[in-house]
Amino acid sequence: MVFRHDDPDPIPRDQIRFVNESIGNAFMGWMYAVTTDKGASWSVWDAQQDLPKWQCCNYRLVGDVKLEVDGTGAMRLNTIPGRSGEAPELHTNDYGKHWYVTQ
Repeated sequence: MVFRHDDPDPIPRDQIRFVNESIGNAFMGWMYAVTTDKGASWSVWDAQQDLPKWQCCNYRLVGDVKLEVDGTGAMRLNTIPGRSGEAPELHTNDYGKHWYVTQ
């Protein structure tokens, strides 16, 4: 995953997480990556491609991610009022390979 950030903000250090010895994830800006096999392979979620009707660019879009051992989880988004495609929270049941809005 490559995320280029040209703002003067420091790179966050708390956005790399480990659920257990096999499952880890990282997020920054509008991107999220997860591995479930100790880093041998990764799945990347990118709001530019995976969040319908999302209007780029919100450098703080992914605010937090909580992921459980069973693959369920929630992604809290820092929305910009009036911004197309943004929702306050997304959910997953496959470790974050796919995210969806619940009604």
